[in-house]
Amino acid sequence: MPSYRIHLGFEIGTGNAVGIPLHHAVLTGLTRLSGKTTAAEAIMGRLPEGFKALAFRT
Repeated sequence: MPSYRIHLGFEIGTGNAVGIPLHHAVLTGLTRLSGKTTAAEAIMGRLPEGFKALAFRT
């Protein structure tokens, strides 16, 4: 099975791609202060085609 990574951006100085492994993830933070929904939407928007995500927006 190939190892997939979600592209987050580029490293300052080297320009190397930065990503996180595609696996189970949890985002936590303070209510209305940390950008959890924005981060989740951005990460889900970068998933490889065919992958699915489940988010609970409450």
